[in-house]
Amino acid sequence: MDHKIGTARHESEQQAMISVIVNGKRDIVEAGTSVGCFLAVKKIDPAVAVVEVNGSIVKRDDFGAVVFNDNDKVEILRFVGGG
Repeated sequence: MDHKIGTARHESEQQAMISVIVNGKRDIVEAGTSVGCFLAVKKIDPAVAVVEVNGSIVKRDDFGAVVFNDNDKVEILRFVGGG
């Protein structure tokens, strides 16, 4: 097997990564990551979260459909009960 072919195959198997800014901090995620998947990975309950991407609030029903792009600016607010 030609080493270059093997290397090319290996690189194509890797998932592309993108950079997003979440609450002011850079985070690296897989390309194609949705808001819903990101919340799940971070263990954030979507029922108590408000997410804004590039200045636009994402409707909770759209969490699974809205996908991050490289260098998106994301703000996540969580509601916490208490008294």
